[in-house]
Amino acid sequence: MKKIFLILALVVVLFFTTNQVSAVTLSCTDSDGGKIYSTQGNLSYAGKSYTDYCYTTNTNYVIEYYCNESGVGKAEYYLCNIGCENGACNSTTCTPNWQTGSWSTCVNDQQTRTVTDLNKCGTTINKPTETQSCGTVCTPLWTCTIWSACTNGSKTQTCSQTNCPSLPLTQTNTESCTTSTACTDSDGGKIYSTQGNLSYAGKSYTDYCYTTNTNYVIEYYCNESGVGKAEYYLCNIGCENGACNSTTCTPNYNNCGSWSACTNGSKTQTCSQTNCPSLPSTKTNTESCTATCTPNYNNCGSWSACTNGSKTQTCSQTNCPSLPSTQTNTESCTAT
Repeated sequence: MKKIFLILALVVVLFFTTNQVSAVTLSCTDSDGGKIYSTQGNLSYAGKSYTDYCYTTNTNYVIEYYCNESGVGKAEYYLCNIGCENGACNSTTCTPNWQTGSWSTCVNDQQTRTVTDLNKCGTTINKPTETQSCGTVCTPLWTCTIWSACTNGSKTQTCSQTNCPSLPLTQTNTESCTTSTACTDSDGGKIYSTQGNLSYAGKSYTDYCYTTNTNYVIEYYCNESGVGKAEYYLCNIGCENGACNSTTCTPNYNNCGSWSACTNGSKTQTCSQTNCPSLPSTKTNTESCTATCTPNYNNCGSWSACTNGSKTQTCSQTNCPSLPSTQTNTESCTAT
């Protein structure tokens, strides 16, 4: 049976006019505890509920809802080994596919590694951690590239390590493979500005704009294990012809409120925009200012006697502390 693993991200599009987001609204819980394909679970996220179900077009697949590491609700399109019933994979003949991790660095003459079941049979995903004595023996910690395309029944990857200087710094791994499961992507991966075509397991998938919300593109790509995947991606300025518009999106924050009163030498106003969905919907402008104060010199003394054709009087004010508290007025006069 040809296997297709397509991860479809659970769409939760939330638009806020402020930066205040309720933690309760975005809480994520999953009754079956994650990607447990043999159990029908119920996901609660962003005030809505989603229940795992068997895919209607091909009942060998289950739509598995789960919370990712960031607490965001997601969905995965997963191929069951022996079919799907009642929103869960049949697990009676599920055979674990154990993958052994790398040994840890040698500490106190001991090192450990984990073993994970890639088929995720039942609720027990990990075997107990394995431990071994290491003494002065150095175990290289390999970092590997993705597998090459399947050619003549085999694929290769190159691995490197630096923690054991006395051992080879690189090695090449080779595995048998079937050409029909090779994964190729014409646009080279997650290139959202280019419409690509994915070839995997004898089928073809072309990137396309999501029909319900044209700001999103469905991007097909090959993951590091050479498996065909799909991502639901938000474009900055919309999607056309199966690709994000690549012109840089410049938000037009032209819907602005009134300036606030001048306080401590500055004033503010809030502006909003809607033309770039992936950018903040509001921003705050700040400008320097000087508070205007008009002194009220209305507490005046008597005019002086007319001397040399002029007379004076002194007036005081207290309503503008930053300005002089007194001023002298002068007028022309004629001595009597």
